[in-house]
Amino acid sequence: MTQRFGNSSRPVELTLSTTRRGRHRSVPELRPWFIGRPIPVPPGVSAHAVRRARASGVAAAAATPEPLSAGPQSPRFEAELMAEAPPLVTYPEESGAALVYRVPILMPVPSDGTPHKTTVARFEVGAALDHLTIPKLAPEAYLRATVTNSSPVLLLPGPASVFHDAEYVGATDLGTVAPGEEFELHLGVDDRVRVERALRRKSTGKAVIGGTRSIEVAYEITVENHRDKPVRITVQDQIPTSRDGDVKVKLREASPKAVEQDDLGQLTWKLELEPGGKSAIRLAFTVEHPASVVLTGL
Repeated sequence: MTQRFGNSSRPVELTLSTTRRGRHRSVPELRPWFIGRPIPVPPGVSAHAVRRARASGVAAAAATPEPLSAGPQSPRFEAELMAEAPPLVTYPEESGAALVYRVPILMPVPSDGTPHKTTVARFEVGAALDHLTIPKLAPEAYLRATVTNSSPVLLLPGPASVFHDAEYVGATDLGTVAPGEEFELHLGVDDRVRVERALRRKSTGKAVIGGTRSIEVAYEITVENHRDKPVRITVQDQIPTSRDGDVKVKLREASPKAVEQDDLGQLTWKLELEPGGKSAIRLAFTVEHPASVVLTGL
């Protein structure tokens, strides 16, 4: 614990927050899961280079962008401004295609040659909270807020600090948000919502009928609510997509029925769990392919 306010004798209130970012810097996203025949190695390219490229592709598919870091700042100067300045409401003025924001009170800027921050406007917006989990990528439930910019202020793109109530959650990177536009904020991992994804079955049929072999795969996802209030949680998973006309993928079970399924095999469920509630999702699919074909990607 450190401080740079210059007053070591004044007691301060301390708060411990268990908010964490999770395995990923931001909420992970599913990428298309393709299966098919092995891709031939181009002439003059070594097998090692192909394996390295494929490994990099898999890593990139699971990666998410890093949020931008905040620039230099003066905590003391910023804290003094926040303590002294009244709530600010700034109304933008149009200047051609641009907007001009005028801070309604005078702000002192120290002549120390370093960057300083100031408050341009302060306003409250409503938010609808729910949870999102993609257990294939991370067995974690992310708390998110769907927010509408109900202010007259255009939110400019750049790094933003996110708070849930009075607790600091972390940094995110906002795009441009116009007045009245809806956007999402991710509030970190909620460890009171437990998620598990387990492989229940993976078998390859021994009998070859008509030169075709069948592979059966089944998963079970369980979600438990250990909060003291009901939660709404969106669960996403997927089945593979074939790049080969001789390789067939069939969804055998999705229980309960998914509310959405796209052309690339991504499935979405929306659950509502009471305090102490638990729900299970069963997902099963088969892959049929010629017995002479060696599959990649499965």
